[in-house]
Amino acid sequence: MSPRASSLLLPALALLAAGAFLAAAHLHLPGPRLLTKALPAALLAVWVWRAAPPGRVQRWMVLGLGLGALGDLLLEWPGDLFVPGLLAFLLAHLAYLRGFLTGTRRPAWAGLLGAAAYGAALLGLLLTRGHLGELRLPVLVYGAVITLMLWRALAVGGLAAWGAALFVLSDSLIALDRFLTPLPARDLAVDGLYWLGQAWLACWAIRGGRIPTS
Repeated sequence: MSPRASSLLLPALALLAAGAFLAAAHLHLPGPRLLTKALPAALLAVWVWRAAPPGRVQRWMVLGLGLGALGDLLLEWPGDLFVPGLLAFLLAHLAYLRGFLTGTRRPAWAGLLGAAAYGAALLGLLLTRGHLGELRLPVLVYGAVITLMLWRALAVGGLAAWGAALFVLSDSLIALDRFLTPLPARDLAVDGLYWLGQAWLACWAIRGGRIPTS
């Protein structure tokens, strides 16, 4: 197998795993859902580990993808493991945040304003109309961390910004579905946006964590 074909194998397998999960979700097959849910993020983590230039960006992005795979498994596991899953994704966002800070530390005030406005609007909606109960504090902490992650991704720009924005949108749909009102086609919308965002973040890492010049 040529190096180019080898480099495309892992993302292709990740795409197949994502399709298998969505098919299992559509057919209401809990066993295949559980077996396939964590595979896309895990395969992307291996892809970044093998294909990205060695360095701090690579390590932090691999850690973020790996924690995302763990969070996927916890959220899909039978029973309510929402809080452990939330913690895994919280740590994933912190890893991404550290990776973005490795790329640049410029203030990006417009990005901060946009991320803060979105985070405040979503949290305000959940606090005033949602049913958070005892999860109020964990959700607030998670919302603050993901807002910081989005800000630093916007400071980096390019693939990192797109990937983080899609990840945030996916998390927002999860929050609205769980705490406000059930959403139609939840699995397709939430997981499709999430995996696309993870793929863009993986591509950014493989490109060396570069910052666009324009």
